[in-house]
Amino acid sequence: MCKLIERIIKNDMTEHLAEYNVINNSQHGFTKFRSYLTNLLDFQVEVYEKLDEGSAVDVIYLDFAKDFEKVPHIRLGKKMEACEFGKNLLIWIENWLKDRRQRVGIRRMRGHFLNGLA
Repeated sequence: MCKLIERIIKNDMTEHLAEYNVINNSQHGFTKFRSYLTNLLDFQVEVYEKLDEGSAVDVIYLDFAKDFEKVPHIRLGKKMEACEFGKNLLIWIENWLKDRRQRVGIRRMRGHFLNGLA
């Protein structure tokens, strides 16, 4: 049930952000019809265009895998307020994030662990 509610809220928020042009056109994650793959393809096209022009291309790789776990909730709330989301939604998200904990469990399968661990 939680995943369904999350999806509904995400879709509404995404539509709101698109309607008011809050999301930059270069944003690929969390937007409709865009993903890490479209981002990679856009990047590849830009690199090849620069190389075809004879320009040098420098690339820096960053790993943001854990960054979303560290987003300060107060700052996130203020940014959402600035995007003019409704007060009820802001309160709901604040309550949903408050004192939140996550646990991952791995179930044993006869003689094997998931992920190939033994």
